[in-house]
Amino acid sequence: MRIGLVRIMQRSNTFARQPGRLRREDGARWYVGEALSTHFAHTATALGGALAACHDLGIAAVPLLAVDGEAGGPVPDTDLRDTLAALEQAVRTAQPLDGIFIELSGALTTQEGTHGDQAILQALRSWLGPEPVIGVLFDHAANLSFELPSVVDIVVGPGTAPATDKAERARQLIVALATIGKSKRRPALAMRRIPLLLPLSWQWTGYPPLQRLLQEVRESEDLEQCALTSLFFGFPQADVPWAGATVFTSDARGPAAAHERAAAFAEKLWHTRNDLAQTQWNIEEAVHTAMADPTTPFCLAELGDVPEAGGPAEGTAALWAMLDLGVHEGLLVAIADAEALAQAQRVGVGGAFNGAIGGKRDTRGGYPIDVQGEVRALAPGRFRRERGDGAGLDDDAGGIAFLDLAARHGGHVQVILTERPVVPDPGLFTAIGIDPIPNLLVVKSALAFRAAWPHRLALPVATPGITTPEFTFYRFTRLPRPLWPLDPL
Repeated sequence: MRIGLVRIMQRSNTFARQPGRLRREDGARWYVGEALSTHFAHTATALGGALAACHDLGIAAVPLLAVDGEAGGPVPDTDLRDTLAALEQAVRTAQPLDGIFIELSGALTTQEGTHGDQAILQALRSWLGPEPVIGVLFDHAANLSFELPSVVDIVVGPGTAPATDKAERARQLIVALATIGKSKRRPALAMRRIPLLLPLSWQWTGYPPLQRLLQEVRESEDLEQCALTSLFFGFPQADVPWAGATVFTSDARGPAAAHERAAAFAEKLWHTRNDLAQTQWNIEEAVHTAMADPTTPFCLAELGDVPEAGGPAEGTAALWAMLDLGVHEGLLVAIADAEALAQAQRVGVGGAFNGAIGGKRDTRGGYPIDVQGEVRALAPGRFRRERGDGAGLDDDAGGIAFLDLAARHGGHVQVILTERPVVPDPGLFTAIGIDPIPNLLVVKSALAFRAAWPHRLALPVATPGITTPEFTFYRFTRLPRPLWPLDPL
């Protein structure tokens, strides 16, 4: 059996001012053919899991194309068309193929309002014809299209958020594709939409209500029967008609079994909704709490400006609070500010830094702040991710600087600057040589930080910005209403 491997990942925040991009010329990372295998093999990623599963099962893995675009605004339609053209060429060159394994975010939107992920799947089906099997692994925050069951044969999502089990779920998807290919019998599919849209921080599956529900889901599955169930919680920063939570099931035993399980878990998720809201701190309270307990390792998650949801990572609300309250030994990771980074590089290690940080492109997360301090370290942008679903992957921040800034009351605040937004990871500390990490750690992340620093006391902080969990910030005009918690349901 020959299975083509594909990954096209980008989350489109429709409130972002900077467009998302899929083109290599604009910073998206492309891996074509064997470069895909080289990059993803032996990593804790979906493609890493798929490659390992194919090897173990004697399946010929055919690496086609992987495209990783930064989360940002909707992508230009030309970017999607160019990506589809490259994918079509890879698919046609690799024929014959018995199936496709593809990883998608479920949150890719174009500037003209196209559901990018669905367009990719429809194109794949049109090129392949009806016989080859198509299996999709979506992200937990996917907004699924109603037309999805008409073009795919099986769908899975991670069982955790953050998605630390993607390699294992990819292995299960490869097994299911092999089973379908051998039996020539497609499982029945069922999809149940729930009028629910959860902030990313509420999607944490370590929270007991979701933890219990996901455990029930796993116990209900039967891989031999392709009886798989996935819960998708939706991407809340996308003002699109297909936004919302979905339960997707498959079952070789027939439509009745698939629909029964989808309905049951949709009802369970719906009745759990009032238990899902999590405490969100304001930044001053969170910083004060951490300062009052200096022996406890804290991780303050700045929710309003997170790169994993398309935030520009230049918001200054947390930096302002740390400087104003006079934090001693606190570290903020990371502000994406190419101008400030260039200034740090000019003065060099040990040089004085006097200038503005943050708020250069989008002031909705805070205005530029004038700071004074010292450049403690500089490093090239490349680093290896150490935790989460990208563990083992090489990433590129474009450049890294480590600053020590003067705060009020004789305090000192440490800040990592990067050229481009990056999801925080301990690999950044390794690259810049930070050890040990201060007990007060502030990160721009909604979920990834929980996998990166699982043993720290987490304080989610509702700062301003285009990824805030406070839905009153957004002017939604295209969502399918009513939708909880926006509407009283």
